[in-house]
Amino acid sequence: MPTLARAVLGSSPIPASTHMLARSPRPRTSVDPLVFAHRLSLIVWEICADRRPIEQITPWVTENVHQRLSKRLTLLRNAALVAKPEGPSSASDLRIGSHRAMHPDEHTLEFCATARIDGRTRAMVISVRIYVAGPRATSIDVI
Repeated sequence: MPTLARAVLGSSPIPASTHMLARSPRPRTSVDPLVFAHRLSLIVWEICADRRPIEQITPWVTENVHQRLSKRLTLLRNAALVAKPEGPSSASDLRIGSHRAMHPDEHTLEFCATARIDGRTRAMVISVRIYVAGPRATSIDVI
């Protein structure tokens, strides 16, 4: 029978494994690289659609990736302004497409994803390196 912990607001016992203070079987820094890449791709798609500022990805990417992505997004936004002189709408249409991943070696994950932003289909490739402290994106390209 699992160890029980009492809920703070109620008297019903809850299993210790689901209690917020219970010990996790894995260290907090161990994040599934596939989940990391998927979530990072969603954030980058939202940045491309002008729904998030680019600064939000800073903790999860290398400095080189941040600089390169900033330049790429500037080019994408300039192209969008040429196509739509009135500027981007605050409710741009964002539809996430398929995604695939593979592990070329035990410390690397390659992830690709597609999305449709305001009627234009885009593709993204993310390379994730798995470090002891957790995964970080070492390359992101948006086409």
